[in-house]
Amino acid sequence: MNDAAAARPAETGDSKGTERLFIALCPDDNLRQGIVDLTGLQHITDFGRRIPIDNIHITVVFLGQLDKPARACIEQAAGDVRGKSFELILDRLGYWSRPQILWLAPSHIPPELNSLCEAMKARFIKCGVTLDKRPYKPHLTLARKVKKPPPGIKIEPLSWHVKQYSLMESLPSPGGGVNYQELACWQLD
Repeated sequence: MNDAAAARPAETGDSKGTERLFIALCPDDNLRQGIVDLTGLQHITDFGRRIPIDNIHITVVFLGQLDKPARACIEQAAGDVRGKSFELILDRLGYWSRPQILWLAPSHIPPELNSLCEAMKARFIKCGVTLDKRPYKPHLTLARKVKKPPPGIKIEPLSWHVKQYSLMESLPSPGGGVNYQELACWQLD
């Protein structure tokens, strides 16, 4: 466990003593702004509900509602994962109609990202966490409740040198949205 995780109390969960957690790749502020400023996106009027800039991330492993012992196990397991930093090229804008989500993703998933995801899943199962069995599709959600896909928008690829991953908590915010809080962070080699 890193110093930030050790220093932060685990008292931010719901009244049942659980926290809604996930492992994520979090871009720095410059990349987040670059994502928001992608040519063409700012001109979409029927964009649904945009994701707040501070919430932009790629989920590596969704963990769900966990109690304190499970969180401690996850933090230990996540800290034991050894992975290599990698370059991620965000070059695909897409739309999923059923959940009505507009997203940004890489056309090519680096092997280092797949290895990181699989290494975490193997360790997290030992913590008693039930994990999603669907194939991993890394993406950044840009907007929710998008009624139809935007017309053919071409985007300039964004390059992201991924050097770390984080344990995140999803916290309700006023107005029905959520905020994400980093609980711990680990560096990639």
